[in-house]
Formats: sequence, structure tokens, C-alpha cells
Amino acid sequence: MISHPQQPKTKAHSFYYWELIVYLRKILLCILVILGRSLEQSIQLNLLLALFAAFALMQIRSRPYLEPKANRLELVSLIVGLCIVYMRLVMLSQIQQEKNKQQTFNMFSGV
Repeated sequence: MISHPQQPKTKAHSFYYWELIVYLRKILLCILVILGRSLEQSIQLNLLLALFAAFALMQIRSRPYLEPKANRLELVSLIVGLCIVYMRLVMLSQIQQEKNKQQTFNMFSGV
């Protein structure tokens, strides 16, 4: 019987499924954006924040790409998405505060 030497597992062999994870992230993002319209906006934004944070942590822990620059680029893109959603959440809270101030003013001014 002929025996073949075992090939060492490379990083490419270890993360063959990573493209499926990237597609899953994109599908979940689309579902939250499109179907999340029925939710309150702050809930939708918090879910998006959790999604970006979870996938950023997965990226940090696994570093699936062979090139360090590719890993860094993917992580930066996830962090940018995280920052955009966070800024929108902050902006939404400021809008809510302004609405509350206006309602309080209207209530006390008799308008």
C-alpha cells in the first residue's frame, strides 16, 4: 500500500467556509435593513450595531485571510460600518431629545 504524506493544513484550508460567513453577514444586514423597517428605529440600529460588533469580533479572532492587509481591510470596513450605525444612533437620540423638549414647551405654553 502506498502512503501519501499528510499535507500540512494551511490557513486557506482552515477557513474555507469564510466566504459563507461573509455572505451570511450581508444577508443578515439586508434582512435587518429591509424587514427591520417595521421595528422601532432605535431597536433596528441596536441590532445593526450588534451585528457589526459580532462580525468584527469574529474577524479579529479568526483572521481568515492569508494576507494581513486583507484582514486589516475587512476589519476596518466592519469598524466603519459600526461607527456609521453608532453615529446614526446618537443622532436619533438627539432628535428624540429635541422632540421631547418641543413637546414639553408646547404643553407648558398652551400651544
